[in-house]
Amino acid sequence: MRAGLIVPLVAIGLAALGLLLTAMQTAGPQRGTFAQPWLNVLYTVAFAALAALVLRREPRHAIGWIFAVVALTGGAVQVLQEYALLAYSARPPLSGGVWAAWLPHWAWFGEIVLLMIVLPVVFPTGRPLTTRWRSVLWLAVAAFVLTAASTALAPGPLSDATPEFSNPVAIADSPVRQLLGAAAPAVLFISIAAAVASLIVRFRRARGVERQQMKWIVYALFVLAAAFGASATLFLTGRPSAFAESAMALALLLVPVATAIAILRYRLYDIDLLIRRTAVYGATTAAIAATFYLGIVGLQAILRPLTSGSELAVAASTLVAFALFQPVRRRVQDAVDRRFDRARYDAAHTLDTFADGLRDEVDLDALRSELIGSVTRTMAPAHASLWLRESRR
Repeated sequence: MRAGLIVPLVAIGLAALGLLLTAMQTAGPQRGTFAQPWLNVLYTVAFAALAALVLRREPRHAIGWIFAVVALTGGAVQVLQEYALLAYSARPPLSGGVWAAWLPHWAWFGEIVLLMIVLPVVFPTGRPLTTRWRSVLWLAVAAFVLTAASTALAPGPLSDATPEFSNPVAIADSPVRQLLGAAAPAVLFISIAAAVASLIVRFRRARGVERQQMKWIVYALFVLAAAFGASATLFLTGRPSAFAESAMALALLLVPVATAIAILRYRLYDIDLLIRRTAVYGATTAAIAATFYLGIVGLQAILRPLTSGSELAVAASTLVAFALFQPVRRRVQDAVDRRFDRARYDAAHTLDTFADGLRDEVDLDALRSELIGSVTRTMAPAHASLWLRESRR
């Protein structure tokens, strides 16, 4: 069996072992959404499956190995975290629990560096755009080393779930640790900015198939940014939502899925339709939601003296939002077609114009010229001609 399949299988085995350790815990600690065992297993299995798909088709493709390493790291982190929690909750505590909590404390930065820096630099060919962009990969290495070292040496509890497990190799306030703490965020930020710049430059230069591949990753990043913005807004306003956090967590999976689709070129050109539909229904939903919210606020202010706090404003806003859905959707569809599918919009406009003129046209030669002109403008054939059979008298 090839190494490209062995590594994903090992990662899935580690994820299964992590679930077993979770089941062995008598009392589960409080976890956030991103620390749920099911989510960690889902990430590991998803990356492992995508790595196997890519490496089965292209065994030396760098992106397939990035997915494989991320899956393997995720599985190992899952096992170590769950063992640390098991060791912490056991009475007496199990040996090695502190070190099992310490390793994931900094190792997960490797996944962040691979997905946020290395992946954008080598997507979709598996190589940097030019030799000049290879320096970003060295920046990624430096970012991981500095960030991991700064975290691994920081004093204090290793996690909120294990407050009594303190860092066993912590270094108190010293010039070295202060230098690491200052340099790590700066190098990490510069590396991510350079990776995004590489992605933008490659997108602007891409043509044909590579252009479609770039659209997939840009679409996934846009959805991820929207989910992150919604989750962050709810968090900052003091109304964190488990649903928003789960949507954010699942949106993270869209990036590797879109990457695998682009690499394997499966239904590659469906991205244009996906972008148009997302734009149409996203903008329509936002417009209807704004109408509904403003309608409730406005009508409640107007009708409060008359209705004495009844639900009339909510009912009226619901009816207005329902009535506006189709008109708003049509207008948004026209705007999206003009922006993203100009050829389709121009063709529909040409056919509508031809149909309007057809009702009043009586000259056969003029009708023939209009028909050929409409076909030429909509279909853009190399040659167009019209044959009319002579009527028998």
